[in-house]
Amino acid sequence: MNNEITFRRAAQADLPAIVHMLADDELGSRRERLEDPLPEAYLRAFDEIDADKNHELIVAELNGAVVGTLHLTFLPSISFQGGLRSQVESVRVDSRHRGRGIGARMMEYAIARAGNAART
Repeated sequence: MNNEITFRRAAQADLPAIVHMLADDELGSRRERLEDPLPEAYLRAFDEIDADKNHELIVAELNGAVVGTLHLTFLPSISFQGGLRSQVESVRVDSRHRGRGIGARMMEYAIARAGNAART
């Protein structure tokens, strides 16, 4: 069994795992709707995010299973001489995999990805 975390853009098929992680805390359990099938609003939001070049919904995988997610947004800015800024939102690690450094790896990925985007 490989214990390497890999990162990729989320696919629509990842939505149940993503919504599960979003709903897996006190606040999320009150505002998210983890149903089968998922409410249409999640599919519309995914399509909108996926179509926008300034948004990346990322998943972290371990042995082929989605164990984390984050939403990275790229913001055009006047500051930094017209540079691109980045914002990270909705960072979650599956509760069964917390305490293994996955969240730290996800933030390292986000920082590296933001740095790469700023240079292009």
